[in-house]
Amino acid sequence: MQESEELLGETEMELRKDELLKNQYRQLLQQKNKPRDSRKSLGASEKLQSLLQEQVEEIKLLKTRTTSLEQQVSTDAKREGIKLNSQQVVDKTARKLRMTSTLPS
Repeated sequence: MQESEELLGETEMELRKDELLKNQYRQLLQQKNKPRDSRKSLGASEKLQSLLQEQVEEIKLLKTRTTSLEQQVSTDAKREGIKLNSQQVVDKTARKLRMTSTLPS
């Protein structure tokens, strides 16, 4: 149960980070349309935008991977004749994700 709560907390934190990155990305896009004071700020803004876009893409890939693992866990359980509730699916998915992830846990 504690692991489930930790996973839920991690998931909520990732969602908050995702929203923050999206908001920052939107702000950068708005700034892109404004006149620039100097080339230096333009370069820094473009680098930041590029970095944020990379992070957004990483989050999208992680979400896709998590969804795929959830489906795999559910399919494996059905094949073995095991009924899992949604929390058990989340727990098993989190374990698989941690085992295969290159991200720090």
